[in-house]
Amino acid sequence: MKKTIVMALCLIGAAATASAQFKIHSNGNMSLHNTDTVALSPMSLNYHGDEDYFMAYQGSLKGIKSSVTNYLEEQITSGYFSSNGYISPIGVYGEASTFVHNLNSGSIGVRGHASNTNYTYSYGVAGTFTGTLGAAIYGTTLSSVSFPDGSPTGRYAGYFDGLTKVYGNFYVSGSVNTNSLLGNSTSTPGLESVMPLNTDRGSISELMSGIRAHTYYQPLQDDRASTVSNSENNMADESEPDLIGEQIHSKMHYTLSADELEKAFPDLVYDEVDGSKRINYLELVPLLVQCINELNGRIQELEGDNAKAETRATLAGSTAIEGTTAKTQAVLYQNTPNPFTAQTEIRFSLPADAPQAYICIFDMTGKMQKQIPVDANQQSITINGYELQAGIYLYSLVVGGQEIDTKRMIITK
Repeated sequence: MKKTIVMALCLIGAAATASAQFKIHSNGNMSLHNTDTVALSPMSLNYHGDEDYFMAYQGSLKGIKSSVTNYLEEQITSGYFSSNGYISPIGVYGEASTFVHNLNSGSIGVRGHASNTNYTYSYGVAGTFTGTLGAAIYGTTLSSVSFPDGSPTGRYAGYFDGLTKVYGNFYVSGSVNTNSLLGNSTSTPGLESVMPLNTDRGSISELMSGIRAHTYYQPLQDDRASTVSNSENNMADESEPDLIGEQIHSKMHYTLSADELEKAFPDLVYDEVDGSKRINYLELVPLLVQCINELNGRIQELEGDNAKAETRATLAGSTAIEGTTAKTQAVLYQNTPNPFTAQTEIRFSLPADAPQAYICIFDMTGKMQKQIPVDANQQSITINGYELQAGIYLYSLVVGGQEIDTKRMIITK
C-alpha cells in the first residue's frame, strides 16, 4: 500500500513538472517552455511563436538537428524512400505547394534567413560536404532528384542542374569551364534600339590605337587549410589539389587599362563600390571585329597605292632609272612614335650612289601633301604635328623615280 502511494505521488509530481514545461492553450495551440503567453503558432518552443508559422522557436541554441543514417540497401533506418527503390536518407525535408493563381503567391520548400548586428558571419543556409561524391548544396529544376543522371559526378560546394540565373556581380577567383559562352545577338528578343555601330567619333581602329595591353600576375588569395576539420567526429578530410589555381597564380595574365578604354568606349567600363573599375570584355569582341574589317579595308587601299608607284614617282619629279643599287639597298623604317600628336621621326637608309631621293607624304585619297628631298648623308627627317591635319597618311621613299617602300602614319590632335 505504501509503495502504491509513493508511486502515485511520483506520477503526480512528474505530471506537475511536465505541466510546468508543456501547455495546451485555450486556442488549441501547444507550447513548450512558454506557459504565460498564449501561443500564436500551433507549436511554439521557448516563446509565444508567430501566427504565420506552424512551428516557431526562439533561443540561443541551434534550431534543429537531424541525424539520419542508412547502412543497408534493403532496410530504411530513417529518411525518405523513393518510388524507384533507392534509399535516400534526408536530414531535413521541406515541401510546399500552392494552388492560388495570382502574381503574389508562391511556394518555398526550405527558406533560411540570418542577420546580425556585428561583423561576424551569418548565413541563411550553410552546407558542408565531406564525402567522396556529392555537393554541399544541390539545386535542380527536374521534377525529382534522380540517380545517377541528376547527381554530381564529383565533389562540389554547390551543384546546379538546370537554368541558373544570377542578378548582380558573380565573382570567380579561379577558372570558369564552359562548353559555350553566349551573349546577345541582334535577333535576341527584347533588345531596344538595335542599330549599326555609330562611328561619328572616328573609326574604331583609330579609337583602339590609344589602348595598350598590360600584363599582371594574380595575387594569392586567402590560404586555404589543407584539411577540412570535422568538429562532430574529429575527422579530417584532405582537400583535392587545385591544379588550375596553382597555374593561375604562376602564369602571366593580360588585361587592358580601364581608364584608357573608358576614354574611347565608356559603355564598356563599369564602376565598383570600392572605386575600382571592371571591363566588359565580352562586348569588346564586336568592336574588335569592326576594327579588323577597317584594317582589312586599309590594307586593300595600301595595295592599290603600291600599284600606283610609278604615278607617284612622276608626281615626285624624278625619272626612272635602271641598273643601280638603290632598289636593293635603300630602306624605309616605320615612323616613331606612331600615332603621334606633336612630333614624329621617319628613319631611312640610302646607299652612297643613290640618285635623287624624296620622302613623299600622301593623304588617303592619293594626293601628295609634302615632298621632302633627302640624301645618303641623312638618316631621318622630323615631321611636326602642326604641319598636317589629324588623320591617316601614307609616306613613301622614292629613289631615282622608283618607290622603294610605303608605310602608314597616324596624326592625332
